[in-house]
Amino acid sequence: MIRFVLPTMLVLLTTSCAQRPLTPQSTDTVATLPSAAEWLDCLRKTGGTIVSAHRGGPYPGYPENALETIRFVLDQAPNFPEIDISTSADGTLFLFHDDALDAKTTGRGLAAKTSWETLRSLKLVDEAGAISAFNPVTLDDALRALTPHTIVELDLKAPTQASDIVAAVQAQNLSHRVIYIAYNLEQALQWQRLDPLATVSLSVFNWEDWRAVQASAIDLTRAVAFMAFSAPDPTLIEALHARGVEVIFGTLGWENSIDDQIAAGTAPYDYRDLAALGVQIIATDRPIEASADLPPTQCGAPAEP
Repeated sequence: MIRFVLPTMLVLLTTSCAQRPLTPQSTDTVATLPSAAEWLDCLRKTGGTIVSAHRGGPYPGYPENALETIRFVLDQAPNFPEIDISTSADGTLFLFHDDALDAKTTGRGLAAKTSWETLRSLKLVDEAGAISAFNPVTLDDALRALTPHTIVELDLKAPTQASDIVAAVQAQNLSHRVIYIAYNLEQALQWQRLDPLATVSLSVFNWEDWRAVQASAIDLTRAVAFMAFSAPDPTLIEALHARGVEVIFGTLGWENSIDDQIAAGTAPYDYRDLAALGVQIIATDRPIEASADLPPTQCGAPAEP
């Protein structure tokens, strides 16, 4: 395997959120915890890297976007979950990725055409098609359960409105504990207008993207750059760091993703190599395995101190 030759990262053993129960706490307690921006700054300044569990980190028996799955992965490895937000026919925001219910639940038809009363009674289905004992959960309940103990990355799925997600986050005083995903500059600016205290993840795949970001009105102090699907550019990472912007690198994806290549031993680098390049967060479909390849950080997990 090819190794990048870079200075060794400073590391320090810390207590992770893996041992902490996921129980709701008051918003007063939550408000005292480190913000996503502060925690990201710590990772960048100390050379730390942690993983983000794509869709909550599904594993056999644990379907995507289930609270039970997120708990399971947090018990195994320091990470923070990325979750998808859909909207029911009667306006309830809940954790779900697909348009149709058929592949990921025991239901049928479009999620957006189904009432929450029906959705809440469905069972979630894992990656192998096995029916679990777990039900869909509302965004409100997920935020209450998760954000006292970890940062959460939120991915909007149609027909959900950004303003509705922000309203749910702000109702619990949790803006400082979330990262909103933006797929273009317009959406990133919208998130920042709606929630001035939150952090936004925006795509910076290449130098052209980075020049466009710099020419925009994006507040870089509340932004993290997402890269994926090809080899990371060390000079671009260095340029982002020079402006105080942290880097998420996505190894996730479809068949023959970087995750798949690392698992097969055919990738030109592994998770530790990405950390050595200056990546602060590795967004992965293999959060337990990826985390095991990384040293602990001086910043710890994004958890309650």
